[in-house]
Amino acid sequence: MKTRSKRSTAGCSPARHGGSEGHPPQGFRDLFRELVETSRDLICTTDAEGRFAYVNPAWELALGYRPEKMLGRPFKEFLAPECVDRDLQQFSRLMAGNTVSGHETTFVGEAGRRVRVVFGVAFTTTDGTVLHMNGAGLRLTGYASVEEVRALPASTFYGDPAGRQQIVDLLLKDGAVHAAELQARRKDGTLFWIAINAVLLRDAGGRPKHVLALFHDISARRRMESELRDSECRFRRTFDQCPIGAAQVSVDGRFLLANEALGKMLGYTAEQMVGLHFEKITHPDHVAGDTAAVNRVLSGEIDHYDTDKRYVHRDGHTVWGHLSLRLVRDEGGRPLYFLPMVVDLTERRKAEETLRESTALLSSVGDNLPDVMLYQIVRDREGRRRFTYVSAAVRRFYGCSPEEAMADPERIYGRVLEEDRERIHREEERAFEAFRPFASEARMKAPSGEVRWSFFASNPRKLEDGSTSWDGIEMDVTDRRRAEESLRTVQKLESLGIMAGGIAHDFNNLLAGVFGNLDLARRRSQDPRVARHLDEALAVLDRARALTQQLLTFAKGGAPLRRCQSLAPPVRDAVRFSLSGSNVTARLDLPDDLWPCEFDEHQIGQVIDNLVINAQQAMPTGGSMTVAARNVTVADRKHPFLPAGRYVTVSITDTGTGIPSRLRARIFDPFFTTKQKGSGLGLAMAHSIVRQHGGCIDLESELGLGSTFHVTLPAATGEAQAPAAEAITDPSGCGRILVMDDEQMILTLMKAILETLGYTMVGVNDGAQLIQTLEDEAEAGRTFAAVILDLTVRGGMGGVEAIAEIRRLDATIPVFVSSGFSVSPVLARPRDHGFTDSIPKPYKVADVARVLERHLKKARSPDAPCGVAGPEHRGR
Repeated sequence: MKTRSKRSTAGCSPARHGGSEGHPPQGFRDLFRELVETSRDLICTTDAEGRFAYVNPAWELALGYRPEKMLGRPFKEFLAPECVDRDLQQFSRLMAGNTVSGHETTFVGEAGRRVRVVFGVAFTTTDGTVLHMNGAGLRLTGYASVEEVRALPASTFYGDPAGRQQIVDLLLKDGAVHAAELQARRKDGTLFWIAINAVLLRDAGGRPKHVLALFHDISARRRMESELRDSECRFRRTFDQCPIGAAQVSVDGRFLLANEALGKMLGYTAEQMVGLHFEKITHPDHVAGDTAAVNRVLSGEIDHYDTDKRYVHRDGHTVWGHLSLRLVRDEGGRPLYFLPMVVDLTERRKAEETLRESTALLSSVGDNLPDVMLYQIVRDREGRRRFTYVSAAVRRFYGCSPEEAMADPERIYGRVLEEDRERIHREEERAFEAFRPFASEARMKAPSGEVRWSFFASNPRKLEDGSTSWDGIEMDVTDRRRAEESLRTVQKLESLGIMAGGIAHDFNNLLAGVFGNLDLARRRSQDPRVARHLDEALAVLDRARALTQQLLTFAKGGAPLRRCQSLAPPVRDAVRFSLSGSNVTARLDLPDDLWPCEFDEHQIGQVIDNLVINAQQAMPTGGSMTVAARNVTVADRKHPFLPAGRYVTVSITDTGTGIPSRLRARIFDPFFTTKQKGSGLGLAMAHSIVRQHGGCIDLESELGLGSTFHVTLPAATGEAQAPAAEAITDPSGCGRILVMDDEQMILTLMKAILETLGYTMVGVNDGAQLIQTLEDEAEAGRTFAAVILDLTVRGGMGGVEAIAEIRRLDATIPVFVSSGFSVSPVLARPRDHGFTDSIPKPYKVADVARVLERHLKKARSPDAPCGVAGPEHRGR
């Protein structure tokens, strides 16, 4: 600064007015004021105490203070602290009359902004010859003194002659140049940018004579502006090409700028976004919340706002976005504008919704599969396992909630039986090491204490953290395991059945020999004591016949050999036999007026046997049971299984422990048993037999009080058949009977029985011999009263094959089928197969007599001859 008349002007060197060479003319003051007012440089005057008397407009632009705030205040209040002492010393020199040239200092503006003041002053001729230059100007151009720059041509100081000429032209035209920028050249030849303000000084005649110029180095500013332009260009490219939505929004909520991504997201061009209010593109549900959050940002309560929100597309549909909002403030902290960044979440939201729906569907499916549990288990790199998903079926499987299972895997793993744990662990490790699907079965202890079988299957997935996720299912396969076990049992039983059938057939043949001969001996015995022993032996053999009948039923089932009779006698006999030697007593209530029923005595006896034994086992410490029978009438649709009609019901009631309700529906299932050594076949077989008779079995049971089984059979429409007389005092038969059997013992027995009955027997060993005998005897004119055929012949033609040939030869001759395989449908329905009737083995004399008398007496007239004698036996 330099002072003159107690006033100083910053940034200019004083000059005396006059017309001599090197000094400005008298009109300089007005031009100088114009130069000062328009200059970008900081120019001021102060009084003797250093208080501002004048500041040009550039001060407000630089420091931010309005002129009236600065006037009258000491300049030192606006200096940087480090400059105060030095500048006060310089000011004192000025006040002492000394010259201070080329001074530099730093002022501090509003908000602490620092402004460095350094400018040069040059006084030249109109052709550019320098007459005077202050110290700052000399330092800017690199010269040491004014004398060094005097008389140098103008081209020495300018790197852009054309730019200088433009300034000269403007000066000559307008008399002043304001804030022109051009390149200058230093003494060392380097170029730098200056900003220049100049006025043209004229002589008394108005002719251009001198130029007064103020200039300062703006290279740094130009670099900053260039960098700023580059930065703005990069910012604009980044802003425009940013893949997420970006914008500038005024503090009143209107868009100042928007990039293409945001416009595309909302259905607008970037240009169309400008001027829109944010409420127009915001879903109504979010307007209030967004407004409140914006106000909090403006007030400084929060420095940013982040949220997921819905936007309204130009066509009206909703899009989702994540908004991140920041507020830009100026150096004084005043809000300038908002910078919102918006990430389009629409596709992600759709994917999340799809995932939620898929997860919900999976959860719903998993929760509604009663015998299947879905799970996801993660195994980390250290081998630790944890469930990340378990379906609701875990409650039934393991008695815990999904949350409890996920919190503690041992809720599930601890249920594996100790005997299976090591095996399951080995199989899991092998699957993990080979990274292949895992599948196995193990026994688990259910919450009820029941041991059940579970099937596990899962597939592995590698996770980003190195863990392995196994997505799997667990299925309750207890029923399948039981079915497989049942199938194996059935296969065993089928083998046993085949063997049992063969044994029963052969045993019946043996029994036939013993039974028949004992019966013959009994009839011929005159000694009462011997007769008593024979009767007892026959009773035991009759029971043995019943046992073989049961063995055959077990082997093949078979149609019942029905006879119309009362249920009372076989029920009474079965109860007495089943309870023989037990600690259980029975009270029988079997009325005499029971309606007759058509049933197989042996099969129904087997049913009663099974039910009585079942009741006895329900009372292991002894007790009593009641066996009662009654006539019942079922009205139409009053019973779930039986049609309307008349029935007889036999009820067997015990006083045992009763049957739990959860087991009642399964007690008739094959192989279902609650007994440790039970086969699960007794009640199933009883149920099957009763159903074959057209009846049903019902159960009533109460825990702690006992159970009652009701066996209901249809009543017959006819009268009960009276049992045939056991004793035959006189032989009443007449004629020859042809008998075929491959057992010589049977032929011998049958010969004795038929002779006892008055018949003559001709015996053959197979069907071929029988047909041949019939043909030969027919040619000889001899006939047979009847034919008795064994059903099966080993290695030869049996009865079924032979009957067709017999009927071809004689369609009316009585033909009876006999077999030790007494459950064969041929014996049950002989007429369906061409036979007249059946004689099951083993048989007594009375059994044979009954059948022959029934059919042969009908076919023979009282005076008919007994036939012609012929050969008695044709053996092999």
